[in-house]
Amino acid sequence: MLDCAKSTFASGGKGLMVIFGTGKYLNTDDFDDISVQSFYGVWDWGDIWENKSGYTVAKTKSLEIFAANRKLSKVTDKSLLQQTIAGQSGNWVVLSNNVVDWFDPDANTGEHMGWYFDLPGAGERGIREVSLRMGTAILISTTPSSTPCEAGGSSVLYQVNSCSGGRTDEPQFDYNSDKKIDNKDTIKLSPLPPLPPTGKKFDQILFEPIEIGDLLYLPDSEGNINPMLVPNNPTGMFFWRIID
Repeated sequence: MLDCAKSTFASGGKGLMVIFGTGKYLNTDDFDDISVQSFYGVWDWGDIWENKSGYTVAKTKSLEIFAANRKLSKVTDKSLLQQTIAGQSGNWVVLSNNVVDWFDPDANTGEHMGWYFDLPGAGERGIREVSLRMGTAILISTTPSSTPCEAGGSSVLYQVNSCSGGRTDEPQFDYNSDKKIDNKDTIKLSPLPPLPPTGKKFDQILFEPIEIGDLLYLPDSEGNINPMLVPNNPTGMFFWRIID
């Protein structure tokens, strides 16, 4: 079940990337649900067909049903790239960074329609709205307490590459707590080289963050606001438009 608002961004000017999490947390039965949930990024290229062949053709090119085998019913010969947990250490999680071979509907080349990764914790689910900043998707998972009468639970805040679902090339967390984010903010997971962490675990349920400057303010289930340092957004002009 999809119980989270979707976030989208333009994918190279051709279609939209739709990023979402699975799972729900609505009633008492959900406390006992430990089925594996996931985060997904799926490319919807509908406007390519509309620009090329018109709306009548485009409306027949929908992706249709998203099946349990991670296939889309109208493109069953294509797949979603899987990212996996490369390692965990303490409160930190590191994802893989497998490379997407994007499917090109014009040339009928490429393999992947998007990406996904399965959440590693029992009962972990994606029910919060996705945030996007500078090509990084901020994904918050929720693991409810196993006791219905007990408020709270825990969360993991993931910061992944929006286009691949894998770890980012540059650090996104102040891992060494020196109040800046630089190439020293990496984690060593033998036998791997030092890598930027992808996720941080919290002992409370987190809600959607508010971004002010280089800080994310994260409300939690205990009534606290947790400030978290993030990389600075670049300043100045990002794009321009030429009008004939």
